[in-house]
Amino acid sequence: MRNSDIITDNFNSEPEVVKINDLPECNQFEYDLMEEKDFKKYMKDVERMVRNSMEYRLMVKFLRENMDMNKCSFYKNVNNIDTFKIKIHLHHHPFTLYDICYIVYKKRCAYGEPVDVEDVAKEVMHIHYNMMVGLIPLAETPHELVHNKYLFVPLDRVYGAWSAFYDMYFPFMDLDYIENIRENVERTKAYKESEEELGVLAKKYVYVDVDSGIYDIPDYATVIQAMEKRIATINEEERLNHQPMRKVIHFIKANGEKETNNSIF
Repeated sequence: MRNSDIITDNFNSEPEVVKINDLPECNQFEYDLMEEKDFKKYMKDVERMVRNSMEYRLMVKFLRENMDMNKCSFYKNVNNIDTFKIKIHLHHHPFTLYDICYIVYKKRCAYGEPVDVEDVAKEVMHIHYNMMVGLIPLAETPHELVHNKYLFVPLDRVYGAWSAFYDMYFPFMDLDYIENIRENVERTKAYKESEEELGVLAKKYVYVDVDSGIYDIPDYATVIQAMEKRIATINEEERLNHQPMRKVIHFIKANGEKETNNSIF
């Protein structure tokens, strides 16, 4: 497995020697797979290694460019052919990527094979390159709805031989996975693109009806009157702001009376 994020173009043919004088004995494992918290971290690391690998990214690129997987399967007009600002996700169905990683892990445990993160990820990618997975392109909204189980994806719409994975890894699947596949098969047989199935994607308008009359649209005469009043206020403010400044001079007469003289600068 090659991580494209850490590959550089700086290749040096000279061998690099790292000298270690005292190599301590390895007596700790990176994961305690008997602990639930560690096992979840382990599975997430396997899944992350698959997604970040160069092999996975090249496969996704090939599918987008050659298998028409750059447009949503539900919203036909939504695609990222011209811009990547629109996200089209390649959704795994009926087995998610996590499901595949977990089933592969169980198979390797059953056969006593190494379960290092890289070994499990390599077998998962081998399954992908043999197209023993189900994939369907989805836009942001349908993708969220599918994950939250508000939108059903028929099995005949996915690309890939997911059934080959099911047959090969059946002995290592939990009962939940098997029942989920059977349920998906039955729903696919009875599936119809009806309002009942796709109603969650339909446009719905919400109108606000307020009885108090606060939000009622005023009549034409009231609008004109309000606009004229506002224009008069603005003109008065402009006039006051542009008046010339005056200097006030006080003169004291001989008899002690004050005389004021206003002069303009």
